[in-house]
Amino acid sequence: MSHIEKLQDYLIDKNKGYLIRDISKGKIIMLSGLWGSGKTYFWQEKIANVENIKKNNIYISLYGKKSIEDIENEIISKSILNEFPDNKNLIN
Repeated sequence: MSHIEKLQDYLIDKNKGYLIRDISKGKIIMLSGLWGSGKTYFWQEKIANVENIKKNNIYISLYGKKSIEDIENEIISKSILNEFPDNKNLIN
């Protein structure tokens, strides 16, 4: 089993996946690796399309973030959009 398959199994396996279970609520995971190693692709293609993940989790990139405040602001913005998907103008 490849590293990607192991990570995917750990995160979204129907019976034991970390992001599927209630224990993950309110928690953060971070994928790290070299630029161009496929972190965003992995998340968008393998993880984010799982219904339970798509609905209840927020993805942000740290690229270009210069402060904790930048990160916090994006998390808050995406949380609002996640909670009220039909009201995208709440953020603008």
